[in-house]
Amino acid sequence: ESFVDFADCPTITATQNGNWGDRATWGGSLPTDNDVVLIPKGITVTMKGDAKVKTLGVAGSFIFDNKSDVNFEVENFQTYPSSNLTITPEDSVLHKVVFNGKLETNRDPSQYGLGLVALDSNVKIAGRSTRATNSKIVSANAGSRTITVADNVSDWKLGQNIILADSEKVGGAYVPRTEIKKISDINGNTIT
Repeated sequence: ESFVDFADCPTITATQNGNWGDRATWGGSLPTDNDVVLIPKGITVTMKGDAKVKTLGVAGSFIFDNKSDVNFEVENFQTYPSSNLTITPEDSVLHKVVFNGKLETNRDPSQYGLGLVALDSNVKIAGRSTRATNSKIVSANAGSRTITVADNVSDWKLGQNIILADSEKVGGAYVPRTEIKKISDINGNTIT
């Protein structure tokens, strides 16, 4: 099987060490939603806050600031040999990477995309201890802002994210339809 290099034709490249949100890091323009972004060898980019891009390729170093909340949305995320990826938040900090988009089955028949692919790189991901909970949805009506789950969710907290996973095959291809919602109210097993 061959691996698809999703960042082989970057639309924006980091030109110096710096923060993601600093235009100087990118030579004057910040990456946008549809950009294919490259952090080249020898360059370190630190992430604070929110960002969304189509693809990120890391040949240098990409570090989530451990004292700042980070919400990073990406379709294809890959690290190259000898590169560095560090996601190690302090206890009160939330670091989130959301993989969102469509699988490019023509370009990527082995379906490596829509996630993180680390190629012989230094990846350090750690976080505070949290118990992941999966619960069957008992009721979720179209258009409703609430769902009822089967299990005890007393350890779920307001402000946390809930992932509503759904998928179906359309013409033989997998079509993800995952939604991420923030919990605004918990009443027993009913979540808003």
